[in-house]
Amino acid sequence: PHLMSIRFGQKMYDVAARDSMLLDGMVDMKSQMHMTALAERLAQKTRISREDQDNFATKSYSKAAKAKSLDLFAGEIAPVLDPKTNAVVSGDQEIDRFAEIENLPNLPPLYPHEKFFDADVPATVTAGNSSKLADGAAAVVLASEEYLAQRSVPNTVPRQLGRLLSFADAEGDPLDYLEAPVDAIHLALKRAGLRVEDVDYWELNESFAVSTLAEIQRLNINPDHVNVYGGALALGHPIGATGARILVTLLSVLRQTSGTIGVAAVANGGGGATAVVVERLQ
Repeated sequence: PHLMSIRFGQKMYDVAARDSMLLDGMVDMKSQMHMTALAERLAQKTRISREDQDNFATKSYSKAAKAKSLDLFAGEIAPVLDPKTNAVVSGDQEIDRFAEIENLPNLPPLYPHEKFFDADVPATVTAGNSSKLADGAAAVVLASEEYLAQRSVPNTVPRQLGRLLSFADAEGDPLDYLEAPVDAIHLALKRAGLRVEDVDYWELNESFAVSTLAEIQRLNINPDHVNVYGGALALGHPIGATGARILVTLLSVLRQTSGTIGVAAVANGGGGATAVVVERLQ
């Protein structure tokens, strides 16, 4: 939706309508910089190359396409009927653009003139190695063990998929918001009494290829255990739903791979981040 400042009326002159998604979700209120520009800042800070970012995006699409072909998403997707076409939508449509990733090297950088640390570093963040805007919804049910013990759950209702071991929020300078998830992860793991080495699989939101690559570097983890069914680069990043989406996917991955401990983390525009540690129960 778009917002207009007309609480007290407007007798004369134009009134601007501002995109609330852009204003609330994609612009840093402190610097007034777009989140993509801050991703470019991170790329220049970490010296993560354009080639590495494009390769990561290619792998994200490849993993998502493979997972879709094997029907690995079926257990976490509720089909939706399109009332206009009467077609049933039962899968993420962005994955079907996998064939187009050969064009990644030809895409221009989104902020070619932003220079933060070194004027000689070329811009690297493009639409191809950034998450895709997407419509989506996600839902989870969170209940205590005491609540479940006091109520008889019908056999038709799936049992618990996982146990929430801990969660944590962390924050830093809004300019460095893409680095905050690592701090949240360390705090969540500490609260759970676990180490990085104890985690079987990770869901690190792919806001940008550079952000996830930087997280993998700082955590010093195996990239083969990160976003094993692809991430937001290939699946899309529906703002407001992504946190629940990556958690549900993480539980699916743990169940289908017989993993035990998983961590999901997402950055929040404004300098913050949230991380959760879960344990598979089924």
